[in-house]
Amino acid sequence: MDGFIRLPKVMDMDYVVPLKPSRLLHLSPGQSPRLIDLKSASAPEPLPSLGASEHVLAGYTNNLIFTWDGVNQILARELHESEIIERGAITLESGQPKCFTYHPERQLMAWKESSSSKSFFLANLNAPNRRIELMSDADGVDSIIFSEDGKYLVTRHWTSDRFSASVWNVEAGEIVASVEEPVPGAIFASPPAYGATFAVGGQSLFLSSLAGANGNDIFFFDLTSRPVVAQRLAGKFPCYSLATSPDGILVAGATAAGEMRLYDAIQGELIETIHGHHRTVAHAAFSPDSRRLITTSQGKGESLKLWDVGTRQELLTLESIQGYGGYGFWTADGDAILVTGPMSLDDGKIIVWQQVVGWRAPTWEEIAAAEAQDASESLRP
Repeated sequence: MDGFIRLPKVMDMDYVVPLKPSRLLHLSPGQSPRLIDLKSASAPEPLPSLGASEHVLAGYTNNLIFTWDGVNQILARELHESEIIERGAITLESGQPKCFTYHPERQLMAWKESSSSKSFFLANLNAPNRRIELMSDADGVDSIIFSEDGKYLVTRHWTSDRFSASVWNVEAGEIVASVEEPVPGAIFASPPAYGATFAVGGQSLFLSSLAGANGNDIFFFDLTSRPVVAQRLAGKFPCYSLATSPDGILVAGATAAGEMRLYDAIQGELIETIHGHHRTVAHAAFSPDSRRLITTSQGKGESLKLWDVGTRQELLTLESIQGYGGYGFWTADGDAILVTGPMSLDDGKIIVWQQVVGWRAPTWEEIAAAEAQDASESLRP
């Protein structure tokens, strides 16, 4: 399959911000952010007006980019073509924000400051001075995720001996559900990767903790019920990544045993377990039209697999020359996939990069044509 461009040689997925339609913001410490157009052969364009790469907090597919000014402000900018337009600023009470997120439709910002380990702040981009401080009972807020409708958010709290997560009603400013697990300190010296995803427009939440005696389980929250109670969905192996299909029907869980779990997003019920990889599935991501799914693995020779969501059929496997697939995501238009790790096919049509691979996703017509060709060749004497 053709259609690849060469990305910068030293590139880590942690430093790639997806923008519309098929553009990326490449962040390299010590350098200015660079804009990369996956559909253009042009060289990456430096954007020095955004400041230092390490000060970029987040970017979104509506092309809003949030940065720290290096002193005490969060700056909101919009990238229009290659022009930077100022959209607002909020002044912090203390230093660099520890974590930050934004809900584009409701224009809500949420962030944590270093002044308190138990609290975080909310503000509207149009009224940045009207901030709300929300205080939890747990220390160590290290991540904040909004639901699709912006009515709920989940905060993760991690300390040396406890993991907890709190589900907040944003408008009421109160916790509606929480979970807490002991941390096996001998295993985790620092917070491990974990999965959290809202589904059904924010009506449900799936959360994996990787902590406690039941670290293989996933917590399911039906946010339409009262009271909201965490239900355990038992699993045999830890789940490192959770993803919701854009149509809100399915949640995919990537596990340490190479299996992928598919859940009913409304009921929280396990629908099917697909054994597609030989080793750990590191990440799962649905295409924007919900019809395809990619999974990445640490297994050599199978770093990425492409799946038909409806039939559960494996459509394609991409090999890795170093045996690590890392994380993968789709561009906003669904035309391309980026995956960490050097990857190549036997026929040499996949360009090999040191850290990140860009790949043009096949259309359904291309898939059908390839299957018809395979069927035709299998009938030849």
